[in-house]
Amino acid sequence: MFKRTAVDLGLDVVLESIAGHALSPNGANAVKNSNPIFDRDAYLLKQKRVAAVMYALAAANAERSVRVESFPDISEALEFIASHPTASLEGEQVFNVGLYIRSARLLRALMGLSLQLGCPDKDSGVEDVIAEIPENLLYLEQEVFRILESPGTVKMNYPTVKALREKADAKRMERSRMAAEMMRSNPSIMQSDTAVMRDGRIVLPIRNESKGQVEGYVQSASASGGTVFMEPFRLVDMNNAVIMANEEIQLEIARLIGTLSDMVRDCEEDIRILSSQVTEADSLYAFASWARQNDCCRTQIGEPSIDGDYSCNLIHARHPLLGRKCVPI
Repeated sequence: MFKRTAVDLGLDVVLESIAGHALSPNGANAVKNSNPIFDRDAYLLKQKRVAAVMYALAAANAERSVRVESFPDISEALEFIASHPTASLEGEQVFNVGLYIRSARLLRALMGLSLQLGCPDKDSGVEDVIAEIPENLLYLEQEVFRILESPGTVKMNYPTVKALREKADAKRMERSRMAAEMMRSNPSIMQSDTAVMRDGRIVLPIRNESKGQVEGYVQSASASGGTVFMEPFRLVDMNNAVIMANEEIQLEIARLIGTLSDMVRDCEEDIRILSSQVTEADSLYAFASWARQNDCCRTQIGEPSIDGDYSCNLIHARHPLLGRKCVPI
């Protein structure tokens, strides 16, 4: 009976609207799956907490000292590390974990504004919905942003990567100089004065009739057959050196992401606890944000009647789905 009444009142539509104010996927789902609270004490506690967050939002908006950020979905990352004990996460998954911790830290800071002098509900305990974030998570966040950049790639100026890139650049320059010198020294056998790249290797455009004059490998030929692209033996080692230098960069990138993945795995339990706390805090945030947008006010619950029922008077009330132009009751 109640479910039918709730549907008739459009409760699911209202909850969907409130969920749109959530910062995280889990927070939005928690709002959508909310059930009416019939226990008076539980209702009053949630009412006080939502009111405290509304106060915090107003304080943050006035001071512009605290901001909040949306939370990425890290459920797949947590499922992956649970089912793959030794495999590395993708860089983007690791980066999202860092973003998640940062967003949780910012949301906790917002909740803390409810303790400011003047908040009538500063005893609601809303500031503790997200507990103090453990040091290992704060360190993980710091390391993620020290090594990675959006959307989850290793920073090219990270010291070890930068050194390897400079080494690879030097090898490429040396290879280019050698190829240019070989072409300048043998202009008559060259089809053009520009070297060509084939699968990451520099090859020289040699006239087909002159290929016997070059000691090296034929990598391919032009469609007409008039040009063959050869890799002289002298260039082979240089091409190999460049390829190996590039592979060293990729190995170092994989090592860094693997190290961060291990850190995420070591923090899995704390991340899951934090995720549970964020879900509750974010649902309060969504209700408070929606309530501020719609100029909602607190419902005053009266004393229980003889039979134990509670009542309240709705004065100038309006259904949120009717909009602001409706006539209040």
